[in-house]
Amino acid sequence: MSRVSDSVQQTSALWLGRHLISLAAVACLAFMQSSAQAASLSGPVTGWSSGVPSYISMYEYIPAKLAASPPIVVAAHYCGGSASAFFGAASSLVAAADKYGFIMIFPQTTNPATSAKCWDVGSTAALTHDGGGDTQAIAQMVKYEVDKRKADAGRVYIMGASSGAMLTEAMLAVYPDIFKAGAEFSGVPAGCWSSGWSASSNWGGTCAGGQAIKTAEQWGRSRPRDVPGILRVSSARSAVARNCRHND
Repeated sequence: MSRVSDSVQQTSALWLGRHLISLAAVACLAFMQSSAQAASLSGPVTGWSSGVPSYISMYEYIPAKLAASPPIVVAAHYCGGSASAFFGAASSLVAAADKYGFIMIFPQTTNPATSAKCWDVGSTAALTHDGGGDTQAIAQMVKYEVDKRKADAGRVYIMGASSGAMLTEAMLAVYPDIFKAGAEFSGVPAGCWSSGWSASSNWGGTCAGGQAIKTAEQWGRSRPRDVPGILRVSSARSAVARNCRHND
């Protein structure tokens, strides 16, 4: 590999490592503004899924100049949102993908529950490693990009807002073997949404009402089911963007 190529990879890794926390600010801005851009989202992608909910689809943004062994950033939308809406709001992050050559995955859910297109982070399936739920669908999207585009499995990250923030927490907890770090705005701890959750509403009423109360240590010990190895804390702390408010 040339020195130039090595330099590009090192710069890309440095940017993602030092600025991952800013993804939460991008998630916050998703509720505040939308920017027109020349870049376009591709999808829905086919051939990536097996044994996961059919209401989930995969969209991707592949920059014109893809880095060698590129990192992956998953960007998960809010309740009632869509892949295209979140893509449109994340213009600054898309510009960074163009500059550094990393892949972006924009998953989309059209879950028909009454909570309106929210991610399932409360069911047993979703909180089980390879349990056939929403979390497994996201993991399969990542594996698709790793296999198809030789993406770097050691540099996979996730961000999200609101329901997407909850999905971010769940992915870091259920798939620590895939995701190295994440950033979320307005989420809840992994497993909290299962309190009072029902399939018909896809809503964790107890958690949403602030009644699922545990200490930090108790939340840390509430590991999801069947996670391989030891559940570890992400190397980058989840971030909360200040001065931004949104209610699902």
